[in-house]
Amino acid sequence: MVPLHLALRAVVALALFRFVGGASLWNSGNADLKAHGAPDSEVSAKLVSDLGLSRHQYDELFSKALKDHVKENDCYRSVTESVRIHGLSSSLSDEMLRKRGAIALFLCDSAEDSISFPQECKADVSAFEWSEDHVRGCVHALHRVPQQWASFDNHRKTFPLLCFAQLQKEGVDEARSLYRDIAVQQQNFLFHLHGIAKEREQGYEALERRAVTALEQLQQEARRLQSHQAEVIRAHVEATLARLSTSIENVALRSAANLTRAGREALWSSVRMIQKRADEVLEASVLQASAASQQQYRNITMQTTAFQALVQQTFSSEGPLSRALHSYHQQQEEAALQLRTQSSQSHRFAQEVRDAVSSLRDTVFDANRVLHEERKRAAEEESNQKARDNQGRDMLLRLVAGLLDDPNALDWTGLVATTLLRQGIPPWCGTILTSLLHLTWWGLSNILLAVLGWAVFALTWSKRLGASALQAESLQRPPVPLRGPEARTEARRLRSLGADRHRNVLRSISSPP
Repeated sequence: MVPLHLALRAVVALALFRFVGGASLWNSGNADLKAHGAPDSEVSAKLVSDLGLSRHQYDELFSKALKDHVKENDCYRSVTESVRIHGLSSSLSDEMLRKRGAIALFLCDSAEDSISFPQECKADVSAFEWSEDHVRGCVHALHRVPQQWASFDNHRKTFPLLCFAQLQKEGVDEARSLYRDIAVQQQNFLFHLHGIAKEREQGYEALERRAVTALEQLQQEARRLQSHQAEVIRAHVEATLARLSTSIENVALRSAANLTRAGREALWSSVRMIQKRADEVLEASVLQASAASQQQYRNITMQTTAFQALVQQTFSSEGPLSRALHSYHQQQEEAALQLRTQSSQSHRFAQEVRDAVSSLRDTVFDANRVLHEERKRAAEEESNQKARDNQGRDMLLRLVAGLLDDPNALDWTGLVATTLLRQGIPPWCGTILTSLLHLTWWGLSNILLAVLGWAVFALTWSKRLGASALQAESLQRPPVPLRGPEARTEARRLRSLGADRHRNVLRSISSPP
């Protein structure tokens, strides 16, 4: 007979396996593993698909954002490395850093295109640590040349975009590495869960096999016990009947010759008594065997009932096994919830990364468009400036040539209209201004002629009036003879008096009333 503790272990293992549901756990574990647990290559492919672009598209996006500044040479690579080292976020507010970056990019452009640059700007691009005096001197030197200043100013305006693109690139790289780490952790966790589920499944299968084997052995022992008891009872009854029949035959053979009628009746009565006793003995044996079988059956029934009660108590809601299974189930639910939370966080983070990449793509597109418009406007302004300079130079040459050759043949109206048009004033304003200049010139010339005429008239009449006044005075005053040195200076004194009177007359005529 199989020991009772083996049977209990087998049945408990079978019930535990059916209660937990190893098959469902295995199927769910396989499903989760198929959904999340992929090799490293599949994880990276899934990462790229979650971001919505391939690695080539990712690299191409940032190469487009930096193609105007970061070119494939050592100079631009040094500038980019310096931007990354000296702080990306500070470049949006640090004017000195923006000027340094613009100067470095200008030097890289000059070195690539073999263009000369001011000696004040000569510096090591890889160092990127220049004094403020050096930067200020370079800026003043660039300001003297319009083309170089335009290039420097363009780089100074677009340098924050370079820093922003580099910052976004490093942020996306960090997000990709973080997402990759989270995916690897999830994969390792799922592999761990898969290993635990597989080990438990193997344990449950072993317990099930042991339980089935124990039940088969128990059934065989029960059947063997029943057949053994039936054979023992049958052999005992057959032996008793054989002994009775042998004794009866012996008695009959010994007393057959001497039996009388009374003896035969007594013999038959004794035979009937013996048969009755044999029947009673047989019935008692059968009853005893039946009672033993019933007792054995009751014992087995009691053991089965006790085992069922034990199993029911063990697997009840208040039992230790149920509590252990309940706690294990809660742990599994918490682990699944944590896994779902991490997965949702990963998906949300991937969505944020996709949004950041799309916003960066829009920003880069807008920045490229703004840069194109600024360059186009700068080129138009430069061409207009050159055209105005050439037109002004031609006008100046025509003016000089006309003044040297024939001033009266100059087209003053055309010159004035050209000058005003160069300054952005309409031609009709030039016509009006030319007419005003002509009228002003005519009026000024007439006024000058009138002033000259009055001056000549005043001089002429002042001479005449002075001469007549001297003559009248000389006639009224008697002559006084002069002697000595005064006689020699009289003529000189008279001449000085005439000059003084002449000046007084002119002063009185020219003074306003």
